[in-house]
Amino acid sequence: MRPAPALAAAALAALAALAIASNVQADPVADRAEGRRLLGERKWAEAAAVYRKLTGANPDMGADWYFLGISLARIDCKAARPALERAIALGATGSAGSLRQAHLDAAGCAAEAGDRAAAFAHLRVAQGRLGYSDFAALARDESFAPLLRDPEWGRLAGTASPGLDRVQGWRQDLAWFTELLVRRHPHPFHAVSEAEWRAEAARLEADIPGLDDLQVTLRFMRLASLIGDGHTVVYPPFEGPRAFHMLPVWPYRLGDDWYVLAAAPGREDLVGARIVGVGGRPIGEAVRRLADLVPSDNPASLAWITAVALQFAEVAGDGAGPVALDLVTTDGRRRSVALQPGAVDRDPTTPWAPEGWPRMGQDRTPLWLSRPNEPQWMEPIEEPHALFVQVNQIRESEPGGFRRFAEAVGERLRREPDRVLIIDLRHDNGGSGALNWALVREVIRCGCDRPGGVFVITGRRTFSAAQTLASLLETRTEAIFVGEPTGSRPNFNGEDTDFTLPWSGLKGSISSAWFQGGETSFDERPWIAPDLPAPLTAGDLLAGRDPALDAIAAHLRARPH
Repeated sequence: MRPAPALAAAALAALAALAIASNVQADPVADRAEGRRLLGERKWAEAAAVYRKLTGANPDMGADWYFLGISLARIDCKAARPALERAIALGATGSAGSLRQAHLDAAGCAAEAGDRAAAFAHLRVAQGRLGYSDFAALARDESFAPLLRDPEWGRLAGTASPGLDRVQGWRQDLAWFTELLVRRHPHPFHAVSEAEWRAEAARLEADIPGLDDLQVTLRFMRLASLIGDGHTVVYPPFEGPRAFHMLPVWPYRLGDDWYVLAAAPGREDLVGARIVGVGGRPIGEAVRRLADLVPSDNPASLAWITAVALQFAEVAGDGAGPVALDLVTTDGRRRSVALQPGAVDRDPTTPWAPEGWPRMGQDRTPLWLSRPNEPQWMEPIEEPHALFVQVNQIRESEPGGFRRFAEAVGERLRREPDRVLIIDLRHDNGGSGALNWALVREVIRCGCDRPGGVFVITGRRTFSAAQTLASLLETRTEAIFVGEPTGSRPNFNGEDTDFTLPWSGLKGSISSAWFQGGETSFDERPWIAPDLPAPLTAGDLLAGRDPALDAIAAHLRARPH
């Protein structure tokens, strides 16, 4: 952040010109557009001049102070600090990213000035509730050079202390995780009391000498699960000496029963069998045991995440060895098989059965299962007479892609106003919630925001940003919900905010944001429940039926015209 002398001189000259510019009648909208252009071109001094004028005319706009501060931080740190402090006090632009950058720039400028206490105070906020983790990149910025030898830098960066033995290393991980959890999570003890959680952490600290690495890992997973939301999690390790192993099955709960919905090639004999036991335990007991290890927002997402957990030998069984699966086959016979686990060779959170695996009903694939790995797509259907829109991930493969998709949906419906709109979120476990309004606006603009004009299909994977989309559609439109309950709550703690434990390298996430999708903070529903329940059954899968589309069609046939 330190400026070259010539750049600093140019900055002073540009700022001096403000005395003249301030006498000119400002057009704030045009000035902000000009400021954004200059920032994009990295013309820091010129941008600072524009934003100095804007903050002088309107000192209440946090975004102007933010852009002034980040411009000045690259040319004149002494001048940047009060601008950045003002930006932080006013919430910057209103986004976590802008607040994070403001704290990072303020920390760098404070470090340059020798103000160690202020620098670390800003870094703790950036690394805590704002989720910053790339301390290696900060270390390459010479502004932070005065801090690198300070022990506090290593604590924040998650650097393992040298010379630790195994017990000391795990205990350092536990202390680091505990501190980060409290600083990052907006409501860390909403589902468990602080006293209960800290007692569990203390028991783990005491037990570490007598536990092997797998047992410690599972206890870390339990600590995260106790927090009680779907974004606070310690992940099973996928690589390295502590890596977990995967079983050649893809389980799924249908109704009250669990099935082998898909199996690896060569294990076709398992497909369609009902699971009645895992690892020597009845399936009910095995699932209840897993509920203590996996994250979830509600019972719906618990069913989804439990299916993920059952794919790992170390979680489903008692180690990396074979796992016994007790089955009732499709012809009613009972059998027990010992499944040999292997290395992690697939994404266990795939929206549907892994590609290329034999699965239930694969010869009769309904529309909703035809393209589960495509982020967004649409297709007109005739029964019911609708535009079927499936949103499987709220993300963009290129800038503006989601907005253009939403606009294409609206354009298609304006051309064919007699079609109803069906938005299918059953595969959608999230993405960027900032994109959601693009689709909701089109739903309203196209005229299908009327009773019976838009249907939203949800399920156990309707989670995170997909939940916020469902909540927007519930509160802003006349949508009728169909299928299963959503996998998140209307109001939930969320946001994937990653961390890596310093000694073991275990990875995970701690929720860093509170999302209020309900009308008020008093909305304590565990989910959005369907107006037209349409749970998926084994018979539906085998017959290629979509119970949600069938329920919509029946509703439309029955309503008065």
